[in-house]
Amino acid sequence: MSSNETGIRAAHRESLITHELASRVSRRPNYGAEARVLRRLAHALATSDAAMLDMLASEAARLCRAGSAGISVLESPPDMQASFRWTALAGHCAPLLNTYRPFDDSVCGVTLAMGKPELLKRPNVISRR
Repeated sequence: MSSNETGIRAAHRESLITHELASRVSRRPNYGAEARVLRRLAHALATSDAAMLDMLASEAARLCRAGSAGISVLESPPDMQASFRWTALAGHCAPLLNTYRPFDDSVCGVTLAMGKPELLKRPNVISRR
């Protein structure tokens, strides 16, 4: 276990499957689909930040064929410890929109603690109480 993993809760460590990325077959890039999404994102950005973030989460889930995708922001509300607030969500975790997760009990906190992108087999273990 690396020194970064020692501070991560057991449920999070059990959910990490980043090592499996090396054995997965890579997909060919779909530049056309990516260009279409970038054009739609540019239009959404002209509408509002929230619309752009919502679209980004939805398109990330779709393009990655993921069950869920989200964007969270680190905030420190006066009555709470440093926490991540889900500002945009698509897929399974969508009901968690605008909820907070403490830094040390969040997908983003795990990723920051590890210092690199991570793959989780059960992010719902981390995202729900």
